[in-house]
Amino acid sequence: MANSINYARILNCLNCYFTKRLFNTTSNLERLRSEWRRNRAPANTKLGTENITEVRKAYGGFKKWKAVTVKSGKYSLTSQNIDPEELQLVDIAHCTQAYEEKVITLHTYVIVDVNPLKDKINIEKLSLSDSTYIHIKELFDSGKLYAKVTTKPGQVGLCDGYIVEGLELDNLVNKIKNYRSVLK
Repeated sequence: MANSINYARILNCLNCYFTKRLFNTTSNLERLRSEWRRNRAPANTKLGTENITEVRKAYGGFKKWKAVTVKSGKYSLTSQNIDPEELQLVDIAHCTQAYEEKVITLHTYVIVDVNPLKDKINIEKLSLSDSTYIHIKELFDSGKLYAKVTTKPGQVGLCDGYIVEGLELDNLVNKIKNYRSVLK
């Protein structure tokens, strides 16, 4: 008897759902999540001269903070126990489609100004190959390093991440060299 009551409730809920869909009597709060996202424009967070964020509605009545332009973010270097510090964004790495469109999203490689951390960072501890070391040494001497964005600027309103090192940095430098050779 208990199972038949549960099935009856489920069928009743489904009937209400499909009746509302059929006669289009749903309110904005009862829309499906896919319908909610369907016509929304992408965030397209750009590199700018200041941090500008907008608040927008999200599914379920919540709010999201959309970063329109980003100037800085908090970046850390875990191998050398450097806590997240506010660093200025200089440019977007040349190896991705994001560089051509000048859009910052999750997992975008950026170039950050590391002059405030120059005395704390030891380049020898980044575990690089010989060919990559020369490129990174030149970049570090000019006060810049590569970093990866680990937040979603279009949803969180922040552009935080970590400074890239080790094998990931080797792969990134090789990717940038290949990208530049294809452009020539």
